[in-house]
Amino acid sequence: MFSTLQDRLPRELALAGIADIEGANRFIAETYLPAHNARFPRPAAVGDTAFVAADPQQLA
Repeated sequence: MFSTLQDRLPRELALAGIADIEGANRFIAETYLPAHNARFPRPAAVGDTAFVAADPQQLA
């Protein structure tokens, strides 16, 4: 759907015959993420961090 990978990871795991968490984590780190990152490379739009300190009083 519009070149997205929605719902793709569970199918990829099933196709690879992976049924346990350890195997899934290994597959994601060694196979899935490198292929995904190679397919969708894009530099950050802004080089600075997007994280800002929260005001503890506003969080209370």
